[in-house]
Order: sequence, then structure tokens, then C-alpha cells
Amino acid sequence: MKIKHKIGEIINLVRIYGESMKKFKLFMENFIVYGIGGIISKVIPLIMLPIVTRLMPNSSYFGINDMSNTIISFASAFAIMGMYDAMFRTFFDKKNEKFKKDVCSTTLAFTLCTSFVVFILLLVFKNSTICIYYVHYCNCYLNKCY
Repeated sequence: MKIKHKIGEIINLVRIYGESMKKFKLFMENFIVYGIGGIISKVIPLIMLPIVTRLMPNSSYFGINDMSNTIISFASAFAIMGMYDAMFRTFFDKKNEKFKKDVCSTTLAFTLCTSFVVFILLLVFKNSTICIYYVHYCNCYLNKCY
């Protein structure tokens, strides 16, 4: 009886070990995919900075570039609205292929629509945004001094 009980414990431990190894493997795959993607997205600007610095004739362009990047990042947050994370959260809920296609197509359609709306809003308010952040350019724009 004791031997049967010990064998059952060993089998249970092997099963738990196998499940934890599957979780560890999934963790490592996700870490590689998302971690490397995050690292690459940070390394590319670091590499590009000296190149862009040499191409800029005037140091005032750095402020304009930084402000433009900030506005675009803020607008893209509204355009995407967390759909990327929501898609991955629901994508693996079911094994059904049609469900996965519906999730991806709905996410793509929503993101395209909101991106288009944000793009139109940025075009409509282009001049007022320029006047708020770039006062010198606005004065020149109104007085036609380029």
C-alpha cells in the first residue's frame, strides 16, 4: 500500500513538473518575442540620434522635432486605444479559427477607423497647433515671412 502511495506521489510530482515547464517555456517565448521587440524599439532611436543630429542645420529643430514626436505619440494613443492588448487578451480565449479571425479583423477595422479620425483632426487643427507650440513660426506664418 505504501509503495502504491509513493508511486502516485511521484507521478503527481512529474505531472506538476511538466506543467511548470510548459508555463516556463511559454514565459520564455513571450519574453523573447515581446522583450526583444521592446529592446529593438529603444535601440533604433539610439542609433539614429547621431545621424539625425548631423543632418540638422540648426539646434532649434530639435525642439520642433521633439514636440512633433510628442503630439504624434499622444494622438496615436487615442487612435489605438489599447486595442493591441485587448486583441491579444481575447485572441487565445477560444481555439476556434473563425473567432480568431473575427477578433483580428474587428481590431484592425476599429484601429483603422480611429486612426483616420485622429488623422483628420490633426489636419483640421494643424494651424492652431502650430500657433500654440511654435509662436515664432505662427508670427511668420501670419506675416508671410518664411
